[in-house]
Amino acid sequence: MPIYLYYGEVDNPRVKKETDLAKKTLDAAGFTNVTLAPPVPGMAHEPKPEVFLEWYGKILRETEKP
Repeated sequence: MPIYLYYGEVDNPRVKKETDLAKKTLDAAGFTNVTLAPPVPGMAHEPKPEVFLEWYGKILRETEKP
């Protein structure tokens, strides 16, 4: 199962720390398809569904069956 982790460039520093911890925890639990994206430029701690939708669209295109 693909998992996508991201946070904002101007987010609270605690968020980066917790996002890094989430990645390490998922890796340790055996998840092999976890992407930790670089910080989203200019984004604070706010919903940005378009960031997820861009990634999700890419996953759908890459896994599309002929």
